[in-house]
Amino acid sequence: MRGRLERFHPRRGAGKYLAVWRETDEGWKLSAVAATNDTPLSADASGEEPSG
Repeated sequence: MRGRLERFHPRRGAGKYLAVWRETDEGWKLSAVAATNDTPLSADASGEEPSG
């Protein structure tokens, strides 16, 4: 199983995030998202809409 790292900017908010992708039988899946530059991780960074 291969993995790749990809840098991206969240849709909203400031800061850069590091995404870790895993290759599965169903294609690439987002495995983990970590904040860089001491930026707190938000729900927006994972691509999920905030609840409420």
